[in-house]
Amino acid sequence: MHPLEILQGYRLGGGRATVELQPVDAPGIHIEFDLIRLVEAVREGRVPAVILTGTAGDGKTYLAYRILAALGLDRTVVTEAQSRGGYDRDGIFIDLDLSAGALSPSRVERLHQVLSVPGRLTLLCANEGKLSELKEKFHNAGWRIPQELLCINLSRRALVGQEAWGKVLSGVLDGDFWQAAALPATDLLARNRAWLRDPVVAENVRRYLLLPYLLGEPITVRETLSFLAYALTGELQPGQTVAAEDRLPYLLFNTLFSEPGGYVHGGRAAPAEKLLWWLFRFDPGATAHPQIDLRLLTELNKLDSTPPEELLEYWRAKTVAGAGEKSDTPYRQRVARFMTFARRWYALFSAVGHRAYFPFRYFDAYLDDLRTPAEELERKIPALLKGLNLLLSKGQIEQEYELNLYHISGGDSMQGAVIYSSRTQIESCDFQLVSDLADDTEQADAAYLERYPRRLYLCYTASGAPGKRIRLPISLLLYEVLMGAASPEGGFPATLWAKERHMVGRFLRALNQQVKPGAVVHFTVVPDAGHKFQLVHDSKQHRIVVT
Repeated sequence: MHPLEILQGYRLGGGRATVELQPVDAPGIHIEFDLIRLVEAVREGRVPAVILTGTAGDGKTYLAYRILAALGLDRTVVTEAQSRGGYDRDGIFIDLDLSAGALSPSRVERLHQVLSVPGRLTLLCANEGKLSELKEKFHNAGWRIPQELLCINLSRRALVGQEAWGKVLSGVLDGDFWQAAALPATDLLARNRAWLRDPVVAENVRRYLLLPYLLGEPITVRETLSFLAYALTGELQPGQTVAAEDRLPYLLFNTLFSEPGGYVHGGRAAPAEKLLWWLFRFDPGATAHPQIDLRLLTELNKLDSTPPEELLEYWRAKTVAGAGEKSDTPYRQRVARFMTFARRWYALFSAVGHRAYFPFRYFDAYLDDLRTPAEELERKIPALLKGLNLLLSKGQIEQEYELNLYHISGGDSMQGAVIYSSRTQIESCDFQLVSDLADDTEQADAAYLERYPRRLYLCYTASGAPGKRIRLPISLLLYEVLMGAASPEGGFPATLWAKERHMVGRFLRALNQQVKPGAVVHFTVVPDAGHKFQLVHDSKQHRIVVT
């Protein structure tokens, strides 16, 4: 089978998009995630009971099939037993789809029995909702899930982390299925494959994929494979010959940022190709950079990276007005098309281009902070507090070592709300900045999942309530806004999404409930007609502030 057909089978809706549709011995993509270690652990009896959970497309069934093969079980026999409530034979119980059907009392009791038998091998696959329902029914019945049960949530695996991303690319680009056809170096599929193998290009693609991940979008294995299959093949059909002048849309830098097939951006319908839709939102082809744009238009053949011949030929032939053209409209359209292609290429293949067209200024700083220990993150707190003060006071308050308490009328969203600043401040030393994985290192599934932090939290613990911690989730977008506001250049580089506005509003409301207003007395001193000072006396902090 031609590699093109195999890859396109992994497109969402294709014959290989779900492992259940794949023939047992068919050539395909196999990725050696850390999770594969579980196969050997189950086979050796070191893990007697395991529940695989996560969203659809995370790879639960694929892993379960690998475990079946390691145990020497016939996949067909096990899958046929699903209609009878699961496979139960020779001290092994397997339910490949706990989510199918209702959790009746008899089914719940049976699950409790098989999980409670010491030494019995039990394997369950369930989505997160169904697993939560099972735990609730166990709790209501007074049963406890055995401590030796290993529950692995595959959604916690970060496919766009450096470690996992390298394994994904290896599985897609180096699989045995490529040996089915000897592709010449000039073949479009071979060229895209070679480009994606380039460390610079691969890392820049990962950085773009990190954007939906850091903005809260779950990314599954199925979606990632579908995305890469489209990036490598575009809309190519097996046996299709593409003329040289028509190849540009099929090159990697264009397929990555293309409009998903059959989907009109801005419409109401949700796209099947979610990752393509996300990258289209951050399309460098639609981002202007005056200096770099001018160089692309006038010096394409003199840049730090060599463009493909198709782009060079388009630049030479299409970005000059024809002698017989009476209107500049066709010329403008050609130049606009060229700039879209050139920006996309330069953003992927050049460090200079990537910096110019990548949409977030503080992206690298955010990644560094996500992986920095909490005790070393204290230095970032003043800048975030300054950004919050400026954001909430509409640029009037610039303190960086204190956060003013603000009262919001009209709800938490802050959109159309009136914000009042109180005279109560919280010192920067009372806050802590941590990543979402700071307290997650001892999870039982840590040995089986490639993890990567997703967001920061600005935390406050009230002195009178040590067990109550108030947290403000700081996503990449909110970080960009706050750090941009606190920078010497100032300004708010992005409009807060509704979710971020709501989070800030909830954080302020919680602070107002926990923080007691300080005893503050104001004095005004006028030493002469030309000078005026205000003294603010804080009796609790035993200090006088001169402004």
